[in-house]
Amino acid sequence: MNSYVHLTDAMLQRGVILKDIASVLQMSDIAVYKKIIAETSFTFEEAKKIQSILFPDISLTYLFETQDKVSPG
Repeated sequence: MNSYVHLTDAMLQRGVILKDIASVLQMSDIAVYKKIIAETSFTFEEAKKIQSILFPDISLTYLFETQDKVSPG
């Protein structure tokens, strides 16, 4: 299963929790969790909102790159 490694790393580094993202997206913690572990998908609008509000200094493409696409090293 894919996951958003860079998103979860940025969350850990900045102390952003599921409730913060859920608040931004106006959805439940469980719905956000399912999106982060890639059980369901983020829409472009959701991803852009998370990036612009919580991580404006990190590119959208980098933040939402999935684990299967991350290069080793």
